[in-house]
Amino acid sequence: MRTALAALALIVAAGGVQATEPTAKQLIKAYTEADAACRGSPGDSGAAECERRTRLNSRLNQIGRCYGKANQETSEFAWHACTSHSNRSNDLAPTSH
Repeated sequence: MRTALAALALIVAAGGVQATEPTAKQLIKAYTEADAACRGSPGDSGAAECERRTRLNSRLNQIGRCYGKANQETSEFAWHACTSHSNRSNDLAPTSH
């Protein structure tokens, strides 16, 4: 019993159980939901979902997943492993305010 309590104390002191990173499939699902809400919601809620979609796209690019390729019609865009011809978000681009 004392060993179990010591182990529990060690886990709590170390920050508990580590959160797992979402999978590409989970991120793509969240992106799709945010995209639909962005397109279908007016005002602030729509703007918030559009920002969420942009952040999810950047995260997906970071883990090597891209949506669409250069010189492709938008209707042909699909998620794929990024290549040199892939569309990528540039979250370092300056914004105009």
